[in-house]
Amino acid sequence: MVLPAGYTVGEVLAAIGVRTGPETRLFRERGVVPVETSQGIEAFRDGDIVTLITERAPDPGARRRGPRRRGGGGSENVAAWWAMGAVGIVLTVFLAFAPAAALEGWPLVVGSVIIAAAIAAAVVLTRRGHTRSIGAASLGPAALLMGAGVVLSPPSSFSIAVTIATVSALVAVYSFGLATLAKLPGDRAQLTAIAAVVTGIGVVHIVAAMLDLPEATAAAFCVGAAPLVLRALPAMLIDVPAGMFIDFERHQQVRWAVREQMPESVVRVDGARVGNLLLRSRARLETVTIAACLTIAVFSPIALWPLAADRLMEMIGRLCLAGLLVLVLALSARSHGATAIAWTLRATAGYVLLVLAVGLLGVLSPGARSLVTIGLLVVAVLVAVGSVPVARGLRSLYWSRFGDITEAIAVALCLPAGLVAGGMVDIIRGW
Repeated sequence: MVLPAGYTVGEVLAAIGVRTGPETRLFRERGVVPVETSQGIEAFRDGDIVTLITERAPDPGARRRGPRRRGGGGSENVAAWWAMGAVGIVLTVFLAFAPAAALEGWPLVVGSVIIAAAIAAAVVLTRRGHTRSIGAASLGPAALLMGAGVVLSPPSSFSIAVTIATVSALVAVYSFGLATLAKLPGDRAQLTAIAAVVTGIGVVHIVAAMLDLPEATAAAFCVGAAPLVLRALPAMLIDVPAGMFIDFERHQQVRWAVREQMPESVVRVDGARVGNLLLRSRARLETVTIAACLTIAVFSPIALWPLAADRLMEMIGRLCLAGLLVLVLALSARSHGATAIAWTLRATAGYVLLVLAVGLLGVLSPGARSLVTIGLLVVAVLVAVGSVPVARGLRSLYWSRFGDITEAIAVALCLPAGLVAGGMVDIIRGW
């Protein structure tokens, strides 16, 4: 803001249309210093931010009405959608491992019935009203469609890649269609993000089916590409006009600057647009992060097992892939302020470690297992001892920067390690 030096804080707030009263409290965020409306603006420095907090007395009637309103019939609807999702997952797993003759002559009929039920459930879901979020309820019909995809292309008759491609196609079409019918911007962002992730998985398996590649190769590619998606995700969250964050007036004075068309200047900040932008960005961040972690959890056993010593190159690639995944997931959790996302990444890193430990048990001899157990115990003791100064407030910019560099290198090496773990070296050599 550019203002005359004689203005007070109250005059500035009145000039931009902010009404203050006796219940309004002002603080300067640099040091959280209280600010009075009679204070002159010359006391502020460039970059200071003033926070306004309005104190309101709580309504005791609203507090009494709250539990009754939350305890209404909404929980029954949520339970019904979760039950539908559970039925779809159980149906998918059962049909995936069922023998080929289980539905002989009936796959088209059963698949059509399941698809019709999923479409009917999606229509009911979108008719719930303009102000109710679809949220996790949209996963119920999606789980039914997964079962329909397994029925239409069972792995016992087709390859696993064809089955996963069929399931991905059904779920992607469902998510894109439901996104066009959703009324809230957060729901549209979530469904579009799910559809984009599922489409990527489907494309990978379509290519694997066309080239007759084993499922381990496609799984290793999906697992190796997941850290790249997580790394590139923040750059794809906020959709603003190109060049919005470039000072064109300063850069175009340079002789070698590229002449581009300047975007329209923002004259007035619309609170509703900003709120919708943040809502969509948060929905994309949470959805894609959880979807990438689920992709790693589903495909990591296929990509990392078995750790056979006779295929030394693939074994080294799988060990490197598991180690890089743990590094990326554990270090990327530092950059997320949301507790749910951070712990989802950490839990996925622990799951990958567990998968790696189970795979190593079948390779190591009893003596080697004892040595590995002792080594892990020593590492655990060192981590426990090192957590004491960290818990007492020890922080270091050097270690933070070292973690950033390590994370970037691990992200860059994940996909090559996945290709080696999937046996692409031998496949290309065979071609």
